[in-house]
Amino acid sequence: MTSSAPTSFPKRKLGVTPAGSFDGPLEADLHSTQELEQLLAELGLYKSKEETARQEEVLRKLDKIVKEWVKELAIQRGQVNTNVGLFTFGSYHLGVDEPGADIDTLCVGPKYVNCELHGISINLLYANVSLAVVPSDLDISQNSVLSGVDEVNLRSLSECRVADQILDLVPNIENFRTTLRCVKHWAKRRGVCVNAPGYLREVDCPVMVACICLAYPNAAPSTLVTMLFSIFGEWYWPNPVMLCSIHEDRELGFPVWDARFNREDRTHIMPIITPAYPCRNSTVHVSATTLEVMKEQFQIGNEVCQEIEMKQADWADLFEPLGILSQPVMSFSYRDVQLMLVELNFDDLLERVAL
Repeated sequence: MTSSAPTSFPKRKLGVTPAGSFDGPLEADLHSTQELEQLLAELGLYKSKEETARQEEVLRKLDKIVKEWVKELAIQRGQVNTNVGLFTFGSYHLGVDEPGADIDTLCVGPKYVNCELHGISINLLYANVSLAVVPSDLDISQNSVLSGVDEVNLRSLSECRVADQILDLVPNIENFRTTLRCVKHWAKRRGVCVNAPGYLREVDCPVMVACICLAYPNAAPSTLVTMLFSIFGEWYWPNPVMLCSIHEDRELGFPVWDARFNREDRTHIMPIITPAYPCRNSTVHVSATTLEVMKEQFQIGNEVCQEIEMKQADWADLFEPLGILSQPVMSFSYRDVQLMLVELNFDDLLERVAL
C-alpha cells in the first residue's frame, strides 16, 4: 500500500514530452500522500495478502489446466510437442486490481487451438500465434510474436503488450500504482470511465497516469494526482497523449495511429495512444459531447486538488459521486434507457418526473 521511498532520476527526457520537473517530494507532499493512501485503504481499494495468495494459487491451477487441455487437443491432431503460455493483463497485471475483481488472463498457443473462455472470477482469452511450439519463456513484448496473427488475435495480444510497456516506461512503479488507483476510483465516481460509448476505457487511465509519471519522475503520488488534473484539465485536444515515439514495422505491416500521415487519424478529437506496437488510439469513439463532459470533470478535479493543497478540502472530496441527475442528456439506445431506469432509485425517479 505504501508508495516507495523517493528516488532521484537524472535530468533527462523519460518520455516523448520533456519532463515538467525533476524535483523530489517535500515533507508536505509525503504527508499528503499518506493521507491519500489511508483513504484509498479505507475505501477498500487494496486487496489483502490472503486474497493475493489465493489469486496466485488459482493462476497456477489455471495454468496447469490449460496446458493439459491443449495437450489433449494436440494429441487429437497428431501433434507431439506443444505448449501454451498464460499471461495476465489489465488491472491485475498493473497491480491495481480491487478486492474481488476479475483477473484478465490471456492464453497464447498454436494456431490449431482457437477458443475464448469466460469464468466468474477469471476472464480467459485465447490468442493464436504462428508457432508450432510455444516456448515456456515466450516474451510477448517482442514484435516477432505478432508475425502471422490476424486482427482479432492482435487485439488480445495487445492487451498484455500494452500493460508490459507501461510498467517498463514508468520511473517508479509503486508511485504509478498509487496514483492510478486514485484516478481510476475518481473516474468511476465521476462518470468519466464507464461502460458506455464515448468515455474512457480501462486502458486510458493507465496511459494518462503514466504520462504524468514520466513528466514528474521524482514526485510523490499526491503531487502526481494534482498535476494530472492540472494538465489534463487544460489539455489542448486533439494533441495526442503519448508515452513513446510511434514506430512502424514494415515487415509486420499493421497500421499504426499517426495523424501526420493518416487523414482519418486527424479526425480523432481525444487521442490517447497505446504505447506498444502497433500504436493505436484507444479513445477513437469519443465524441465532441462526451469530450466536453470529461473535460469539465477534469477541471472540477483540478479545482478540488487546488483546494486540498490550500487545506480547504480533503481527498474524500475528490471522490464525491456524480449524481445521476447531474449527468448530461446523451444519446442512448433503448436498452441503455432501460438499464438507466433500473439503476434509478425511487426518490431519483420522482425528482426526474417532477422536472
